[in-house]
Amino acid sequence: MHGGPVRRTDLWLMIGPDASMITGRETMEQRRRTSSGGSRASRPLAASSAVAWLLALGALLSGTACGSATRASDGGATLDAGADAHAGHDADVDASSLADASTDAQRDAAADAAEDASDDAGAPPVPALLALNLHCLDQTGTPYATLIERLHATAALAIREGVVAMLLEEVCDDGTTRALDLLTSALSTRSGDTWRADEAFAHVAWQGTPQEARESVALLTRTAHGSVQSIDFRTQGALRRVALMATLGDPLPGLRVMVVHLDHLDSSVRVGQARESAVASLATFGATGALVAGDFNARVGTPPLAAFEAMGFVDEGDALPSSRIDHILLHRGASLVALETRLVFDTPATAVSDHPGILIRLAPTTRSALSWTRITAHVDPGAGHFLALRGDTLPLDWARGWPMFRMDASTWVFMAAEVTGGFEYKVLVDDTTWMTGANASGVGGVDQDLTPTF
Repeated sequence: MHGGPVRRTDLWLMIGPDASMITGRETMEQRRRTSSGGSRASRPLAASSAVAWLLALGALLSGTACGSATRASDGGATLDAGADAHAGHDADVDASSLADASTDAQRDAAADAAEDASDDAGAPPVPALLALNLHCLDQTGTPYATLIERLHATAALAIREGVVAMLLEEVCDDGTTRALDLLTSALSTRSGDTWRADEAFAHVAWQGTPQEARESVALLTRTAHGSVQSIDFRTQGALRRVALMATLGDPLPGLRVMVVHLDHLDSSVRVGQARESAVASLATFGATGALVAGDFNARVGTPPLAAFEAMGFVDEGDALPSSRIDHILLHRGASLVALETRLVFDTPATAVSDHPGILIRLAPTTRSALSWTRITAHVDPGAGHFLALRGDTLPLDWARGWPMFRMDASTWVFMAAEVTGGFEYKVLVDDTTWMTGANASGVGGVDQDLTPTF
C-alpha cells in the first residue's frame, strides 16, 4: 500500500536624555540582543537637543569616545522552567534551537527604515504584538494585590510599546470576574480606542478548588480583525485544548495570527496539536503571512517546535533563553520581518503572570514568492471524524499523519511550501484508516485534488 516511512557592522552614536554621549561599534544582530542574555534589543536613542548632536558629532569625528557601549535591559530574565498552571507538567526539554530562516540583510534594512522613520519625536512606535499567558485569575508570583492592578499594568506596557494585538492564554472567567473584559476595558481606557476581543473556550481549570474557572485563549486587537475561527484539536489530552485564528487589519493588514495553548502532559498529543495548528494556519494563509504564538508547553528544539519548523515557521525568539515554553513563530513566506523580539514582564518587579510575555515588533519587507503545494481531498469522513495526510517526502512521512484542515464537510486541505519534486501520498480517516488503492502521486508546487475511498 505504501513505501517506508553578510552581517553588517555600524558605527553608532547614542545621546542620553542628559546629553551624555555614547559611541560604539556593533553589528545589527548585537543591536537586537542584550549582553545579559538577549531578553531585550536596544537601539540608539534620538538626540535630546541639537547642541548635543553637534557635540557628539565632533567627538565622533575626532575619534574621542565619550563613554562605553551600553544596552538597555528589562533586567535578568526570570523564566518559567516549564511548569504549566496545572500539576504534572512534563514539557519537552530538548535544548537544540530552531533554524532562523530570516536573513540578517532583510532585518537590517527594515531596522534602518524603522529607525529613520522614528527620528521624528512624534512618530508612533513600530507596530508590535504581545503574546502572554495570563495565569488565569491568580496573582501569585506578581507584585500586585489584585487582578485589576496587574491587568492595568499589562495594559500600560501594551500601550507604551505600541502593541496592536495581544495573543493570550489562560484567560479566565469564574462566573463573577471576567479577565478578558477587565483587560479590554483597561486597554480602551488607556489608549482612547475601542479594543476588540474574541475568545475560544478550552476547559475548566483548577476544577474542584476555590480557583475553579473557565479557561480560554483570546485575541485582543486595537483595530478591527476578521475571519475569526476556532479549532478544537483532533488530538486531545487530559484537558481540552483549542486554538484561535483571525486576520489582522491595519497596521498589519492581512497577517493571519493564531494563538495556541498546547497540551501540558503528553508530548505525543502536543506534536499532534502542533501539526494541526501549522496546517490550519497555512491553509488560511493571510495576504501578509502567518504567525503562531502562545504557550507551547515545549522548549526550543523539541518535537512540537520541530513540527512548525518542518512547515516553514521560524522561531523569532531565537536569541531568547532556550528554556522558555512560550514562543512566537513567523512563517518564512510572510512579507514581514521582526525588528525586535524580547521578553517583557520577566523580572519579579514587573511580572504580571507566572510566564513572561514575548513582544515582537514587525515591519514590511519583500520576499521571493514561495512555491506552494496544495492537496485537497473531496470526501466527507463523517461527523466527529477527520482526514490526515501521510507521504514519502518531507514534511510528510509514513509514520504519522498531518491533520488536514476542514474547509467544509467534504473539502479538506493540506498546504505547504516545503514539498519539492515528485512525491507519493495517501489520505487516512482519523489517521488510522488508509484510503484504498495505490498511493496517489503529486508534484511539489502543483495543486493536487483527489476523491479518496476507504
